[in-house]
Amino acid sequence: MRVFLVIAAVVVLSTLVVGTSGSDKAEILKERAAQLRELREKYETERLKLLQRINSLRERKIRLTDSKEEMKKEVFSNEQIVNELKKSSLKWREELSLLEKSLEEINALMTEREAALMQRIEKGLPYLVEERLSSFSVSQKEEREKSPQRRLDGLLDAYAKELRIVQSWEAYRDFLDHPDGRKLRGYILRAGMMILFFVSDSGEVAFCFGGDRGNATWRFVKDGGLYRRLRDAVRYVRRQTIPNVIAIPIPREMVKE
Repeated sequence: MRVFLVIAAVVVLSTLVVGTSGSDKAEILKERAAQLRELREKYETERLKLLQRINSLRERKIRLTDSKEEMKKEVFSNEQIVNELKKSSLKWREELSLLEKSLEEINALMTEREAALMQRIEKGLPYLVEERLSSFSVSQKEEREKSPQRRLDGLLDAYAKELRIVQSWEAYRDFLDHPDGRKLRGYILRAGMMILFFVSDSGEVAFCFGGDRGNATWRFVKDGGLYRRLRDAVRYVRRQTIPNVIAIPIPREMVKE
């Protein structure tokens, strides 16, 4: 390219020189030489710019190629992650379905156990019935049903309280109406949750096996030996010195019940 330009410049100069002579020719040659240098410098500048542009495009191509490969790798990696998430999602759905089924079974079992315990309290001994049933009130039930764990804790707590009552004896002062109209004062003796005795200060004895939500049916018996044994048991319980075995005779009326 440069050779062609030089030849063209020489041809032009030769043509111009033919028609001139002397100092004029020298001036023309100087002027043309200056133009030629300027033209070469301009060409060289443009050539360098073009090379820079080419190098820049090459570097960009390399970067784009590298980016393309990185994007391919990233897309492949993301596809693997998506596939793993799909598999995990299916597994989680299956586990969630099993968990929901188990939760329904647990809730059904807790509902059954709650109903059984409530019935036992209502039909059992008339001892703090309303207080023991308070754990199953509507407000408490609604609050517990918001959390299965809280509901289970409440049910286990209720059973633990019942177990403590079953394993304990208690004697406390109270009144009881006699069938003849008298109001007797004495002690109620609770033997676990099996039976309640009433031992009056005047020598009467009554017993009760159960009731209907606190409404008990008491049976009076005439048994001096039973009265004395029950008074001893009341003293033991009141002093909290209960022996390992308390022998209490069972009257025929109890057996008939």
